[in-house]
Amino acid sequence: MTRAPHYAYYVPSENIEQDRIREVLHAIGLDQAWVRILPAEAKYEDHSLIQIEIYDLAEGVPIFAEEIGPTLSQAAGLSLVVGIDESDDEAALMLCQNGEQAFAWAGSQQEFEARDEEGTELKGPEGFRHVFKDLIGHTFEGFLEACPRNDEAREVADEHTDLLLRGRFMGLPEGFPRIADLFLFHEEDDDEDEAADGDNKNEAEQDRVALVLLDLRLTEVLWKESTAQEVSKFLEAIEPLKGKVLGPLARDLEEAKDWVRTQPPARPLEQAPAPDLTTFEVLAMATALSFSGGTSTQRFDERLLPLLSLGDSQISGSIIKDSLNDIEHLGILSAMAEVLPYSVPEGELLECFADEELRPLADWAVKGNHYEGSLLRVDIKRVAELLQELDVDTLRAKAEAFGRAWFEVSPGSVTSYEAWQAVRPQDKEEWDRLLIQVGELRLVLSLLGVNNLEPALLFYGT
Repeated sequence: MTRAPHYAYYVPSENIEQDRIREVLHAIGLDQAWVRILPAEAKYEDHSLIQIEIYDLAEGVPIFAEEIGPTLSQAAGLSLVVGIDESDDEAALMLCQNGEQAFAWAGSQQEFEARDEEGTELKGPEGFRHVFKDLIGHTFEGFLEACPRNDEAREVADEHTDLLLRGRFMGLPEGFPRIADLFLFHEEDDDEDEAADGDNKNEAEQDRVALVLLDLRLTEVLWKESTAQEVSKFLEAIEPLKGKVLGPLARDLEEAKDWVRTQPPARPLEQAPAPDLTTFEVLAMATALSFSGGTSTQRFDERLLPLLSLGDSQISGSIIKDSLNDIEHLGILSAMAEVLPYSVPEGELLECFADEELRPLADWAVKGNHYEGSLLRVDIKRVAELLQELDVDTLRAKAEAFGRAWFEVSPGSVTSYEAWQAVRPQDKEEWDRLLIQVGELRLVLSLLGVNNLEPALLFYGT
């Protein structure tokens, strides 16, 4: 028999609130954990239960740590751990009371061995079920029946799902997929030659940008309230995760630690005579909880944003013909962004962002009109609306019309549009990249509605 595996912790609902459960899981030190906390129909004796499922964010496998059961029982008086694999053979049962294990067993039910109070030997699945009913007060099958196994819930968030990430619980919108990369700094897959984008610069020489969601409340605590000594310990603690959290600012971590060590240990860093912007940005990035893939600034500002802003742009062969030399080596989406008219507010820093949509992360570091920071707060409302309004089928139809018009005015010996398409692998590469980029941005921005986070653009080079 094969069905969805089930592995969960249980505590009496009358003894503990869900917020207290979160506090306990946080105190244990779990990280990158996909957590579900929900009422269970199953009972322990006559106690109503809360069911707690904890999965690894990256792998989706249940997290088992021996201290979870006893620690939950310290807070709730008792806890259960009940597990069964997809074959219904490998099982687990732990009963904890007031911080101590009263019973614990895990393994193949075929190998189960125990004795009852009279000394009678209990073996195999029947023996396991006998012990389960004796301890829990219900049959094993009846208990599981009252705790439906929801394999989808470990892949897609429902109303009961939170994320425990770097010491904080994050809310997740219903339907949010379990994608670990969205919670670690990462780059787009940029192995392709950038000539396909019409850029003669090597990728390593390009300016890049990533959307990040910062917890500026924590940043303010670290900067204004914590002592330099406390911040120093915080920076040491993120050392093992620096590349995954700080991204390109990981190279500034040692400089930040050195500066903090020069400050009076009992004072907040804000009180320094000359506050250090590099340290402030490292601290801000250390609070980041979600990231879109880093990409070239050109691709973000001069390709993605124009494509989102095409509106009802009309396609004509004449406008394409006038630009043939400019778009000769471009993919079809890049060519559309280059040729077709679009409507965006223009700014000095970025072509498709108004200056008022971007502002320094640290106002105190602005000198005249000059700001040397890498992080800029961004008013992302306009872009978020464009992303939500984007209809991929409509854009595909526009790209099809553009491609046919381009083919008609292109010189060469290719006699059909289909043959012309067949020698343009860059078009599919651009579509694949666009769908990933749009999908990531939509997901990252959806977190703003359920968390008090601040969107920012991180500018950097590689």
